[in-house]
Amino acid sequence: MLLGLLGLAAACQEGGNSSNASSEVKLDIDHFMAAFGGKAQFDEGFPLEENDTYTDLATLHFKDTGKYQLWRIGQKDPPPPNPYFLEKDGDLTIIVSQDKRSSLRWPGYYDRTGNTYFFVSRTQGFLRAFFGVRQMTGIPDVAG
Repeated sequence: MLLGLLGLAAACQEGGNSSNASSEVKLDIDHFMAAFGGKAQFDEGFPLEENDTYTDLATLHFKDTGKYQLWRIGQKDPPPPNPYFLEKDGDLTIIVSQDKRSSLRWPGYYDRTGNTYFFVSRTQGFLRAFFGVRQMTGIPDVAG
């Protein structure tokens, strides 16, 4: 029993290697992404400093390889791909690699119609909400 607990502790210490796991549902689609957040606790009071809040705009590209890429506005070099896990019921987990030995898992939800998603993170004293809608191509017919 002790040997089994030691094996479990070693696996947890490495941050959970998910190289052999795969997403139940795989996508090949782009989404707009907006994010906002801030410190979980404002120690200094108001007014807030610039570093107390967080905003972001990007394109989130889900690939059918079970990985995603986050393209920020003005970014020239391709971002590194990271895994995502999407279950048939819409549960979404975004993996954010920190280094070779650790990663963060951000929970969320993906609308089964493929139009919207959200996920949240709580890291380094910040709370963040990420959400978006599917990118559409073409020109809308507003004349009716």
